[in-house]
Amino acid sequence: VALVGVVIALAAARAMGLGKAEASVVGAGCGVCGASAAAAAAAASKAPPDTAPWSILTLTIVGLLAIPIMNAFAASAGMSGLELSVWRGLALPEVAHVVIADVNVGADGASQGMLAKMSRVAALGPIIALIAIYADAGRGRSWRETLSLPLYLWAFLILMALSLAGLIPQPIVEAATLVGAVILAAAMAAIGLAFQRRRPSLAEA
Repeated sequence: VALVGVVIALAAARAMGLGKAEASVVGAGCGVCGASAAAAAAAASKAPPDTAPWSILTLTIVGLLAIPIMNAFAASAGMSGLELSVWRGLALPEVAHVVIADVNVGADGASQGMLAKMSRVAALGPIIALIAIYADAGRGRSWRETLSLPLYLWAFLILMALSLAGLIPQPIVEAATLVGAVILAAAMAAIGLAFQRRRPSLAEA
């Protein structure tokens, strides 16, 4: 599911005129896990500095708008709460989107939705490697240079693997989740505050 989502989003971004690196960032964010995947893809594809912030802002807004649309469709289609939760886990870009959307769902439905979402998150490492290869095609660099990733990304992948394997105590996971939510909210606020529409100068007018 994650790979299909990445390919579709990447193809759509390319069709709209985005370059390889920019399209890779959008594709990873849509298909895997939103902001984290977009930041990782930006580093792997050597995208321009402003690519990740714009992509993260777009993914956050699109995910929030998608929640009520999915709810309305599910109601008209007669989907159960469990089916809707799993669909959210397979479709929404951010883990936070799934948590927010499932706030009124029972524990079983919410856990199944999060399980579906985490199955996509688990694909982050291989997909980022494929994106690095795709974005670097034609540059004549060695595979070691292509797959050289920042240390923070390796740390993220290692911690994700440890968490999925159940090797991190639950209290630490819960505390880290809370801290992560606060940091993500601060990052979104910073992106919004830094957003400035470029105005043409008199010479350009």
